[in-house]
Amino acid sequence: MLPSTQIVMSDISSLPDSEILALLRSGSLKHYSLEHHLAPCRAVQLRQQYLLSEHPDSVRGSVPCESYPHYDIATKSCCEGVIGYLPVPLGLAGPLLINGREFSVPIATTEGALVASLSRGCRAVSQRC
Repeated sequence: MLPSTQIVMSDISSLPDSEILALLRSGSLKHYSLEHHLAPCRAVQLRQQYLLSEHPDSVRGSVPCESYPHYDIATKSCCEGVIGYLPVPLGLAGPLLINGREFSVPIATTEGALVASLSRGCRAVSQRC
């Protein structure tokens, strides 16, 4: 893998998934920016792998993410942080601190900015606990 200082973000589409996941884990790449650099379906698949590996108590492998024909629309206007789909796009809000443990909250929505707003609320609540 290239050192993070040499990474040109416009070139990440040529990287294998394992290297993109490493960039996400290191903080060199933010999961919410994946659609800016990758095809929508690949961005969703990588985000799901990343977020669900970081939050093992959240939805585990039961969220479909392949064969949804409208990620290009959903990720631009209906839902941010998309990790899959149900009849509507599905995102993860959080982390939410409950009894000393962090949880991610799956949110199915077509309301733009809802997941990001809930994530900010989760952070605010968690910081006060």
